[in-house]
Amino acid sequence: AWRRIVPQVEKTWSEASILRDVAPEAIGAVTLDKLDAHVKNGGFLSARRGAPSAEYGWETEPFQMRSGTAKALENKGTLILNGVAESMPECARCALAALDAFEAPCSINCYATGPHAAVAAPPHADAQGVLVLQTCGTQRWRVWDARPFYASELNAALTAGKGAPLELGEPYLDVLLKEGDALYAPAGWPHATSTEEDASVHLTLGLDHAIFGLDRFS
Repeated sequence: AWRRIVPQVEKTWSEASILRDVAPEAIGAVTLDKLDAHVKNGGFLSARRGAPSAEYGWETEPFQMRSGTAKALENKGTLILNGVAESMPECARCALAALDAFEAPCSINCYATGPHAAVAAPPHADAQGVLVLQTCGTQRWRVWDARPFYASELNAALTAGKGAPLELGEPYLDVLLKEGDALYAPAGWPHATSTEEDASVHLTLGLDHAIFGLDRFS
């Protein structure tokens, strides 16, 4: 799947893009049922939980996975599992395959969100380019073009008010990802997510070019 994705986005690393039905192998690889099974086998003893906040837009807090994934998704919450490839075999294989395909350092995080979450994640930007694989359900993604902003202005906006909602204008992309779809957002491009009728699980591959001083995805 990664080898199919690389040539499709390699010419447009500087712009966000969506790739429909390019990773059918991802479907079923990481579902809520598999996350629960992994918890019962002793995996994911700790994680973080994100939840909407009327004051700040979104807040995260430590979450003990012994409470189960259903508890984490209550009240439109998002379960955040950073470095998921370190503890889940399916994701470890995915990370190794991505390393081979991209020939660059990469890491994988997993996010699970319940249905009808208007704020699964508020507008924010990452230091890495992010390539998302939708593995379960659907999720709405909005991605804004960072090129009109000066870096200092964007950084100030994204850090103001502890995740306060941003006024970024019309998004560059506004799409609904379905199982097997992928989406790429360049480093520094603000993006936000939400869910509709069904729950969502997606994997985010972080292309850590900036951290390691590489320019392949700049």
